[in-house]
Amino acid sequence: MKTPPDHPPREASRLQIQFIDITSSGQIMTNYQVHSTQAAATELLHYVKQRATGRLIIVRRSKQYHFDLFQGQIATAVFSVHRNRRWQRAIAAQVPHLISHLQPQNSQHNWERSHLHHAVNQGWLTCKQARGILTDCTREVLFSLVNLSKASVYWQPSNSKLVPRWTLSSRTFQHLYEDVQELSQQWRELGLNPRWVHQAFKLDPSLDLSSAMFSNLTASLDGKHCFWDFTSDLSVSRATVSRILSHFLEQGIIQRIPLRDLDNTDTSEPKVDSEAESEAEAQLELELNSHISYIPTMALA
Repeated sequence: MKTPPDHPPREASRLQIQFIDITSSGQIMTNYQVHSTQAAATELLHYVKQRATGRLIIVRRSKQYHFDLFQGQIATAVFSVHRNRRWQRAIAAQVPHLISHLQPQNSQHNWERSHLHHAVNQGWLTCKQARGILTDCTREVLFSLVNLSKASVYWQPSNSKLVPRWTLSSRTFQHLYEDVQELSQQWRELGLNPRWVHQAFKLDPSLDLSSAMFSNLTASLDGKHCFWDFTSDLSVSRATVSRILSHFLEQGIIQRIPLRDLDNTDTSEPKVDSEAESEAEAQLELELNSHISYIPTMALA
């Protein structure tokens, strides 16, 4: 049996269970399932600091997170809740003219990373724009992750030596993590439940809050937008929006409403590449995925 890649040392508080899988190419690889007493975000930080390459999958009931790391740099940050909304929000904020080209896809497991790779390769996106999209998505995913404790954690090491040009460096990731920790702390102090970021807010229609200070925000309190929509569309800080929502909730003038994810409506144009470009892209995908098998996709919340 092939010896698995060196695995970063783990603390004694963690129990490792080893699973052997066969990839589609017939290669033997190893999954590590870790039941940890630490916060889920701490597990992710561990692999970032170790400059690890592979996929980290975190499962809590019907919800699933996954992160692709290349030498400790983040290439994918996915959370099953509001996956499509998150992506489309990032595209609208960073490159709104490409919304029709970069629609969520049902046909591919890791479509976010595929979109970024293809768009950069075709010159639709600069590396800076791709990082901006990835940063927006990672921020939202991290906010939910830092509030998760008990979970099953799967580490799938990869032998890939390739690092995409648009990944988030460990330093950038650390800054994001600190910002998210600060926002999470503020939510706790305001009495806001972290799960509410995925709910919509609806203003009492009998109230008149048309002052300039609140006009943009109150227009979005229509039961169709969540916290991340407010902070993406408005030139108001996330801290300020949090305080306003907390105040409105205390006053009983807004209500929380369940908000479903957007459907996958892929209307993007077919990818038309030269033969050489297609071969190069296929080789990159092979490099990215050849040593990474997938945990079965969990039911979307």
